[in-house]
Amino acid sequence: MKKYCFISAGEFSGDLLGAELIGELQKIATELAFVGICGEAMQKCGAVSLVPQSAVTVMGVLEVFQRLPALSEAEQKILAWVDRNQPSMAILIDFPGFHLMLAEKLRLRNIPVFQYIAPKLWAWGEGRARRLRENVTLTLGMFPFETEFFRQHQVPFSYIGSPILDRTERIQTKKTDLGYAAQDMVVSLLLGSRKEEIEKLAVVCKEIVEALVCQEPGLHFIIAVAQNLSLSWVQEALSLGAPNVRFLQGMSLEILAVSDVAIVCSGTATLECALLGTPMCVIYRMNALSFKIAKRKVKITWASLVNILADKEVVKEFIQNFEASSVAAEVLELLHHETKRMNMKREFLLVKNSLHSGAAACAAQQILQHVPL
Repeated sequence: MKKYCFISAGEFSGDLLGAELIGELQKIATELAFVGICGEAMQKCGAVSLVPQSAVTVMGVLEVFQRLPALSEAEQKILAWVDRNQPSMAILIDFPGFHLMLAEKLRLRNIPVFQYIAPKLWAWGEGRARRLRENVTLTLGMFPFETEFFRQHQVPFSYIGSPILDRTERIQTKKTDLGYAAQDMVVSLLLGSRKEEIEKLAVVCKEIVEALVCQEPGLHFIIAVAQNLSLSWVQEALSLGAPNVRFLQGMSLEILAVSDVAIVCSGTATLECALLGTPMCVIYRMNALSFKIAKRKVKITWASLVNILADKEVVKEFIQNFEASSVAAEVLELLHHETKRMNMKREFLLVKNSLHSGAAACAAQQILQHVPL
């Protein structure tokens, strides 16, 4: 008899996590059918999407308020399906703003709820821990330091390892695989998987590339384009006329692996870059009002995951108000100062050694221990 698992990922990175988890669950529970908010990766695993990810993906506090009607419509459609089909469980992947609201509605319907990957309440939302405690059966986290935070807030929690570590350990790409000579100097730009992120960073990224070309005409640049974005749209948004610029889609890990230095939009990619051992700096911009609100809410010093895990500045962060020339100067220093490069790589290795692999398999086992089928 078919049993349903509602599974929801509100953005591209969550879709990749969901696909890995579905693959592990399918090995153990062949009767499970997956339905929810699913991107291309989860759909390739057989999941059926009730609502397109684009209907709920949003960044910034102000933008959430602007999208409330669309978010409400998505929630109503989901709950109507839940009421008709009574899924055996719900798996909510990251994206806490939407998912914490949804978790409460699912709990009232007696659906066991699993939060896969723990929301970063230790950074910006300690007050939301009560909602997590009351509405989620088990929270599954990918950082070891989260264990003590969630224990203090009495949230059922399990550290299951880092799916990002699992993903990066499979990458063996070399420069020659992407058509470069071993001695070519490659700088990559990873600017996120949301259109809003690209729009906020487009002008300054063009200025950064132009500044670098002016000082190092022989540099090669790769712009990593997320699979969920239009390649032509990103090319037009950035409008880079510099020589030796390539746009490659759906290959972010391979691009990072061959890069001498990466310029990374704050997010999952910062940890991916660190685990691949590629020197980097971090840039980020958002709506000005959203940034002001976020500054008041955020409780931690750093924006990038690598600095958060190291609990110190390992990589430079250029957040909101910064000059392209400052980023270009940092990139050139990372390209040419071997001591700085090696020190950063050593710190990356310490971060890597603090994490465990096998996350998706561990998560699948723990979920099915709580909901035997």
